[in-house]
Amino acid sequence: MKDKLIVGVAEYGVLLPLLVVLMYVVSLADMRDKAYVLLVTGSSVALAVTTAKVLKRIFKARRPQVSTEMFTPFDEYAFPSGHASGVTALALSLAMFSVPYGATAGVLGGLAVMARVFARVHYTRDVGGGIMASFFITHFFLPYIGHLADRLIDAIDTARVLLTT
Repeated sequence: MKDKLIVGVAEYGVLLPLLVVLMYVVSLADMRDKAYVLLVTGSSVALAVTTAKVLKRIFKARRPQVSTEMFTPFDEYAFPSGHASGVTALALSLAMFSVPYGATAGVLGGLAVMARVFARVHYTRDVGGGIMASFFITHFFLPYIGHLADRLIDAIDTARVLLTT
């Protein structure tokens, strides 16, 4: 029973931080704010996970176990963890808007990522590498992502005005 719970959290637990983002977005009144939060968090996650995928191909570190009886990872390489990278980017970018929601997403994501270690598809170094890569990417690129998201929303607003007049 305990093993099934760990595998379930390892496989599907990363969805919990996404629910935290959706809860925060639903709490916003302005559609522009909703779009901005979704663009910034989504872009941050995409950039962090893509970076982790590239780094995996460079380091080519093998997993502790290629698969378990109930769990097969997406790819053969483990370092850095793409799940840890994505969850960290999501939590950090969400914390830019709301620290409590960002912290909640981080804690839930951290539990899911550590479950991947307990399920023996990652070493703790893989998770640590994913978190560090995401900190680096988020620290340097989040201001640019926010600026680009703001410009994109402005362009959409302008197009909407032009199309309705």
